[in-house]
Amino acid sequence: VEPTAKLIKELKERGYKLYVLSNMSKEYIEFLREFPVFEYFDKQVVSCEIGIGKPDRRIYEYLLSNYDLDPAETIFIDDRKDNVDAAEELGITPFHFDRTNPEQACDDLRKVIYSE
Repeated sequence: VEPTAKLIKELKERGYKLYVLSNMSKEYIEFLREFPVFEYFDKQVVSCEIGIGKPDRRIYEYLLSNYDLDPAETIFIDDRKDNVDAAEELGITPFHFDRTNPEQACDDLRKVIYSE
């Protein structure tokens, strides 16, 4: 999705660390990794590769501990409310992404990120 890809590139150029935390099948993540936007992500945690899926708190804990991330300095973005709620329970800033309006969602996300 073009607005999302543009925001990912923008954030990387500004020096932000970016991670994928996703529930995907092996076939689908392999397909997506072929897209140029994936080069901007520092690391990826995918449910099919570690055997834990969102919203299980252990997948968020896996991401935080394996990449030494401070929950207070981390924003979790997802289009499912139950997933952002689970992240918030661990002290991560949640952002519920409205996939029906990605341009507006990206603008709203910029406000959250750049106001911190």
